[in-house]
Amino acid sequence: MQEFDELVAESVARLDHTLIEQSVFGADDPALIVQFLRSACLQALGSPPMAGLFAAKNIGLSYGLQLADGRRVVVKGHQPWVRSLVQARLAGKIQAELCEAGFPAPRPLADPVPISNGGHLTIEEYKPGELGDAHSPSVRREMAERLADLIRLAQQFTSTDLTVPWLAPAEGPLWPRAHNYLLTSH
Repeated sequence: MQEFDELVAESVARLDHTLIEQSVFGADDPALIVQFLRSACLQALGSPPMAGLFAAKNIGLSYGLQLADGRRVVVKGHQPWVRSLVQARLAGKIQAELCEAGFPAPRPLADPVPISNGGHLTIEEYKPGELGDAHSPSVRREMAERLADLIRLAQQFTSTDLTVPWLAPAEGPLWPRAHNYLLTSH
């Protein structure tokens, strides 16, 4: 584990761009991102982050954090165009119900926390695990079984409120908008 602020600074510096940080937080200054994350954890969970477990960047940002009270959580930063705050709340409720039904997903710990630029943060329990080789037959079988479980358990959720415009079918390219800035030219 490392200091929380060091983890954030390293994750910002890891690639030669900060487009995801700018889209999620409206800023790419590690000190401001630390303030956003600290404030969100205090507001939603009553405890600030003290140490970092991991950081990852793709369509959004993920930070594994250990809080001052000892809990381990994952805070995810979502870009404004991916899902609205209302959709994020609904998705969190569905995820919580799936967890309650026994599906092995991280349990949401709080409602999404809005960010002033339209993005939001979600906070989930940290579920440690191992990465498996997706080419291995046993791993593929496990993935197929969990997908079947998810489909079975999720059939009760039929709301169109979760429809995401950028996933809707479009004329032209298969994906109308790249979900990862690394895949687009700027």
